[in-house]
Amino acid sequence: MFTRKTILDAANRYYPDHYLSNYYDSFGRPRQSSGDKLADFIVSEIASVLDDTGDVVSRFNDIRDRMEDAVDDMQLALDGLKELHNQIPGHEECWEDEQEQV
Repeated sequence: MFTRKTILDAANRYYPDHYLSNYYDSFGRPRQSSGDKLADFIVSEIASVLDDTGDVVSRFNDIRDRMEDAVDDMQLALDGLKELHNQIPGHEECWEDEQEQV
């Protein structure tokens, strides 16, 4: 079966500079670190799901759902910033949507 550390290590392999590992110990338990709030969030979310009961597939699905929800929420916040930025005279087109640039 997958251990908490195995699951966190899998995410860490793809995280920039493998920085997630600064936020969990050798047993996969979250630990305090500073600097990368996103790494802290990811480790906390994964650890909290793994504390739940249920089969491993359900827990992986829960982790995926939480990460996708976070991406959606960040995109919405970015949309708000784009909207505000585009109100600056002369900068209306600086922050176009990626789909519009294709």
